[in-house]
Amino acid sequence: GRTDIWLLELQPRAGQPVVARRLTQHAASDSSPRWSPDSRSLLFLSTRSGASQLWRISLDGGEAQQVTDYPLDVTTFKVAPVGGRIALTMEVFPDCADLKCSADRLIAQGKRKNSGLQYDELFVRQWDTWRNGTLSTLFTAQIGADGLATTPVNVSGAVRANIPSKPNGGDEEYEWSRDGSRLVFSARLADRVEAWSTNYDLYEVPAAGGTAPRNLTPDNPAWDTQPVFLANGDLAWLAMKRPGFEADRFHVVLRDAATGRTRALTDAWDRSVGRLGVSRDGKRLLATADNVGQLALFSIDVATGKPTPIVTNGQVAEFSAAPNGVVIAWASLAAPADLFVATQASVVPRRLTSINADVLGQRAMASFEQFRFAGADDAPVYGYVMKPAGFEAGRKYPIAFLVHGGPQVSFQNQW
Repeated sequence: GRTDIWLLELQPRAGQPVVARRLTQHAASDSSPRWSPDSRSLLFLSTRSGASQLWRISLDGGEAQQVTDYPLDVTTFKVAPVGGRIALTMEVFPDCADLKCSADRLIAQGKRKNSGLQYDELFVRQWDTWRNGTLSTLFTAQIGADGLATTPVNVSGAVRANIPSKPNGGDEEYEWSRDGSRLVFSARLADRVEAWSTNYDLYEVPAAGGTAPRNLTPDNPAWDTQPVFLANGDLAWLAMKRPGFEADRFHVVLRDAATGRTRALTDAWDRSVGRLGVSRDGKRLLATADNVGQLALFSIDVATGKPTPIVTNGQVAEFSAAPNGVVIAWASLAAPADLFVATQASVVPRRLTSINADVLGQRAMASFEQFRFAGADDAPVYGYVMKPAGFEAGRKYPIAFLVHGGPQVSFQNQW
């Protein structure tokens, strides 16, 4: 399989249906589309050159043009709001002075006859990937008048860390300032205590590099991540409080752009934020959080920290701020994710896509019902009953229990 990029008009002409238009169609995969600052073209990652590189396609038509041609794969990227710069990540050897050095060393590793490796610190392996000595590193580059990216500048190399973090981090772990002059990124030092540390800090660095990144969160020995900027320049992010405890609650912290003072914004809210974002006008925060058996979407007031629900049922898998509402990837136990526009909790989200309509129309979907029961210390716990397709009341059916919990080593599905 492969992925292509599609364009969806959020506000079609009166009487016109919402129709998705395919922008790319190539044998290779195209992914991670990002708007250019003028909204007239899209930048995206593609393997059509044989490696993962950055490409651009104009909304006015024509073929996609290659933007980067580096000897290493580009893994993630973000476009600066102004200034014509991009931030991008690649995996390099920390002691290499340029990308060619890292590329040559990887080629040499692949030609080795022997397969033995020696490790003198953890991690040795993370999930399905063995460590090979490289670190995911943050770079910036300028896009010239010819549409090509310049030689990238290593802006995070002074911090020995993986950016984004491994194995599950993404571009939500670094962000441009509103004026495009700075980057803030989250990083955990790749040292001898990395394997049992949750001390991710936020670092700030000039977009052009040249100076070492500055640690913004040295006072918190726990996790700091997902930086986002508000319209007034204030910085918000997610933070934990308990060092070494990766299942701690993520709450929102706000840093005043003028004074540098920080304050816990949602400390009194008994929810753990999963994904943090900003409204289109930059004045409110957007956040997803597990909420009584749902993955809900909230708007957060930056003055009071008060959360206001936008979507409270189903699972909001992803979201993106729009001029009039929030575009969400919304799923449930009855259907996979489709795109909708959500405005407020009292209004049903407006459907934009029905990607799997033909397939689902040929299936009898099971009905489901949420229920509540008392757990430890009489705390409310929420579960679901999934009824067989074609369920008939009064008939007897076999039942399967799925209980998920405990340490990761005890994920056993007991039937």
